[in-house]
Amino acid sequence: MNFNEVAQKSAEICFKRLGSTAIYTPDDTGIPVDCTVIVDRDRTVFTDGFESHVSGEIIVIASLISEIGEPKKRDTFTADGTTWRVEGRSPDTPDDGIETRVIVK
Repeated sequence: MNFNEVAQKSAEICFKRLGSTAIYTPDDTGIPVDCTVIVDRDRTVFTDGFESHVSGEIIVIASLISEIGEPKKRDTFTADGTTWRVEGRSPDTPDDGIETRVIVK
C-alpha cells in the first residue's frame, strides 16, 4: 500500500467516525448522491482590508472527493434535517486530492 492509499483510507475512517450521513445534490443533474460530511458551524473568518479588519462566522462542509467529486456553486448538501447551498470553495481546502471543503449558506 502506497502513501496515497494510506492517506485515503485514513480520511475515510475519520469521516466515518466523525462525520454525518448526508445527501449531496449537484445543481446541474439534480441526481442525489449519498455521502459523509463533516459540518463546521463555528468557523470564524478574518478579512484584512486596507482600512478595516472584519470578522464573521461561516459554515464549512468537508467531504471526500472519492464520494462526490468537487462540489460547485449552487449544489446542495442535506444533513441532520438541514439543507445548505454551496457558495464556493473554502480557502483552507487541502490540495491532497482526498478531501474538499466548501462554504455553505
